[in-house]
Formats: sequence, C-alpha cells, structure tokens
Amino acid sequence: MDKELANLQKEVIKRLIEYEDQLIAAKNPNQLKKTRRVSSSVAMNIAAFPDMIQDLLDSGKSTADITRSLRNFQESLLRDIVRIKGTETGHHITQLRTGGSFYRADPEIWQPVVSQLADFFQTEFGDVPENIRSYINYAHKSDTVTKGIEKAVIGATANPTKELTAHPFGTTARSLVADLSPQELEDPKELFNALAKRIDVQTQAVKTADKVQAPVVKAVQSFAPAAYTGGIEEARATQKLTALAENRQIIEEGILEAVNGSVRLRKAAGLLPLAGAAIGLTVAGGQAMAGDIEGAKVTAFETAAGEVPVVGDIFTADPAASGTLEGAQQAAMEVRRQEQQPKSVAAKILDDPLNELEYAGKQILGGLKAVGGAILFGF
Repeated sequence: MDKELANLQKEVIKRLIEYEDQLIAAKNPNQLKKTRRVSSSVAMNIAAFPDMIQDLLDSGKSTADITRSLRNFQESLLRDIVRIKGTETGHHITQLRTGGSFYRADPEIWQPVVSQLADFFQTEFGDVPENIRSYINYAHKSDTVTKGIEKAVIGATANPTKELTAHPFGTTARSLVADLSPQELEDPKELFNALAKRIDVQTQAVKTADKVQAPVVKAVQSFAPAAYTGGIEEARATQKLTALAENRQIIEEGILEAVNGSVRLRKAAGLLPLAGAAIGLTVAGGQAMAGDIEGAKVTAFETAAGEVPVVGDIFTADPAASGTLEGAQQAAMEVRRQEQQPKSVAAKILDDPLNELEYAGKQILGGLKAVGGAILFGF
C-alpha cells in the first residue's frame, strides 16, 4: 500500500473508532454492529473504495453519514455480485469481522500485517468481488432460509452437515470474530499468526462449499459460459440470463444435483449428516419431492456406486433397509454410536478450529512461506 493510501486509511479509521465510541456510550448496539463492519472493511482493504472515501471526507459529511454511504456500498455489492438474483447470497470468503476490532491497535503494526496476509494467501480481503462468492443457501450455511428458485425446488431444506457449507462454525463464530489479545495486537508476528489461522479455516471452508455449489455453477455455465468467473459486469450479465424462463429448469436440476451430490461429499469426507435427514431428491411435476421421516418410506441416504467405503460411516448401514424408515433409524443409531467414539483430528478441528489448527498449522504450513522477511506462518 502506498503512503497516501495508508494515510487515508488511518484518517478514516480514526474517525470510525471515535464514532464507535459514541455509539457505545449511547448504547446503540444495532448501529455499532453496522459501523464495525464498515470499519473492518476499510481496515481489511481500503483499496476497494479509496476515491469514494476521499470524496466523502472532502464533502465535510459527518462520520455517521460516511458510515451510511459505505454501508450502502457494501449492501449494493452483495446484491450485484450474485448470479441467480433472488436465490443466491453473497458470501465473503474472509469475513469482514475476522480478528474483531484489530484496527483499534497501532496502525503501524496492523497495516503492514494485513498487506502481508493478502500476499501470503494470494488474495484480496474486504468488499471486493474477489473476496465474495455467490452461493445457494445449501452451500452457504446450514439453515432453512432458502429463497427464490432454491426454495421452490427443495423448500425450507437445510444442509444437514454444516461442515459442507461456507459457514461450518456458524455465521457469527466467536472463534473467528472475537477480539485478539493485547499480546497479539502489539507484536506483528503474533498478529500475523493469529489472523492467518482465522483466515485459513475460512478459505478451506469455501473450498468445500465450492464443491457443493459446483453443480449449480456447471448448470448456469451451460447457457452462460462466463458465469461465476468475473466481477460485477459478468455477474449482472449472468443475472439477466438466469432470469429467463427458458433456463429455469436447468437451474432447478443444478440445485437438485448440488443437494444430492453433497451426499457423496459426506461419504468421501466421513462426515455425519443429522440423523433422519431426508437427502435423496428428485423432480416430480416440477417440484422436488423428499422422503418424510414420519412416513412409511423415506430416502435415508444415497450410496454412490464405485466409491470406497468409509470405515464406520453411516452409509454402511444395512443396504436392505436403505430408503426405509428402518434405514433412517439405523442411521440415527450409528450417529449416536460414533458420537461416543474418540474424535478424529478432523472432528476436533471442526469443533475447535483455532486450537487444533495452531498445531496443524505449525506442522503443515510452518515455514512454507516467508512474508516480510521475518514472519513465518505457524511459528
């Protein structure tokens, strides 16, 4: 970052912190939350909107107005970047609040560290298209807040395995957004390592979510070859094509394949979906039909032919019971049995990602790349 941009960042962050303090004193948590997202975005990557910020400062507007303008920019970006408008949601690969309010520390420490992290991960942070994915809800997070075409096809169906979403630790994971310790904030090396671990688990989660989303991307690219490969202009062009009635069925089939395909991902990863989840979906009369756990028959889980069985995996339940209520009950019993077994390293990482990855990071990523000559991730 050049000196002029760094000084602009310092100036606006100073004003935003002062405004945050006013909101804390006024006990206005809702506005404080919004302001902190803006502060984090500016700290993560002011290069996303330097001209806009400079114009706002030059205009003499209050910090509250500046915050509102930047917040509107954020919301507009998230709306514009999705490829299936009204169905998909924009997802920051690295959450804006990663590391909490680290920007309250000495900028002479955190400014170069954030730049080094961008180089280390070979990416951009903040409110830029490069840091935002476009996901159906099934790939985004494990809840029933589906919308648009996805809701019409699968209804209020949640991905039963949160580890196969972009938010395996929840949308407000404290382990990712909690404030850092004074020691971490005062030492560049400590700050780099603390933020790097939080960024790493998020980028890994996105790689998994990309696999769930892949059938949707493939479907859309069948009529919009450049879909999901560019920035705002590409996204807007894709939105026009995904809105056409003639492409609706293609998108529906892609969504169904994403849901059904995630079963194979679960098996390959040895992950356990929630007991009793009805997974197999097919299109019938334009609507997706899923088995009802209360009915006599349910589609408990699919077994993909030719896949290597996973020891202890619930897909090894009695094949004769597959697709029946008995099969679902067997699956539930297997879930409870495995919950009583010692946790694997992967399971421990999913439960407490930062503590487990502190060790894993040292073993796998330690010394992989020097940044700034002296800082090594994992050490």
